[in-house]
Amino acid sequence: MTKLKKSPNVYSKKIRESWVLIREGSDHYIELNDSAGFLWKHLDTPVSLEKLSTLLSKEYDIDIPKASQDAQEFINHLTKEKMIEEIE
Repeated sequence: MTKLKKSPNVYSKKIRESWVLIREGSDHYIELNDSAGFLWKHLDTPVSLEKLSTLLSKEYDIDIPKASQDAQEFINHLTKEKMIEEIE
């Protein structure tokens, strides 16, 4: 099962209610809302998409299909931005 984790060259900081991410060597940053910040915190150690979906579902009291869709969109976006890595 593929697991995901934060890329080591990404810096993050919580500012008020949002998380801000920036990749080393880039002037582009991403601001995360509360639920995306929740997922980001869980990427400190390798975790599966399924586990992220379950955590999101429990934290925000949403059904698993919706949580899975939201988590997948989050992962797709951060993968495109090279802010997370896949671990086999």
